[in-house]
Amino acid sequence: MCLASPECYTRVIQMALPMSRPFKHPRTGVYWLRMRVPANVADRVGRTEVTRTLGTKDPAEAKRLYAEVRAEIETQWNNLRRDRRSLTEREAHGMAAVFYEKWLALNRDNPSEEFVWHPELFPLLWTGRRLPEVEPKGKQPGSKPIENIFLDSM
Repeated sequence: MCLASPECYTRVIQMALPMSRPFKHPRTGVYWLRMRVPANVADRVGRTEVTRTLGTKDPAEAKRLYAEVRAEIETQWNNLRRDRRSLTEREAHGMAAVFYEKWLALNRDNPSEEFVWHPELFPLLWTGRRLPEVEPKGKQPGSKPIENIFLDSM
C-alpha cells in the first residue's frame, strides 16, 4: 500500500499549500495584491475580490508591502464585521479636528484663497425637499434634520 512507505507520505499527504504572495503584472512587471473577499463582508464591500497595486517592481519590497496592505485590508474587514455604533461627541469632534487641522495648515496664510467650494454643484447636492421631522411630545424631544435647517436658512 502506498500510504505505508515514507516517500509516499511525503509526496501525497504533506502537499505544500501555496502561501498568499504578491503577483507580478505580466505587462508592467509591477507587483500586485489580490485577495478574495470573505463571504460575510462581500455584500458590504460590494465585490468578491480586492486587487491593489504595490507600486514596486522589487520582489523584496513587494513582499514587505504585501504584508502591510494585507493587514490593512484585514483590519477594514474586521471593522465591517463588527456592529455599527454611534459616535460620542468627543469621538466625532476628534475625527473632525483632524480634517480641520489639515485644512487650516493648507490655508493658514491666505484663507481667502481657499477654492474648494464649487457652487455650480449646488443643485446636485440639495434636492430642495424637506426631510421628515419629529415633533416633541411631552418630555420626549423631537428631531429636525440638519438639511431642513440649511433649507430654512436659504
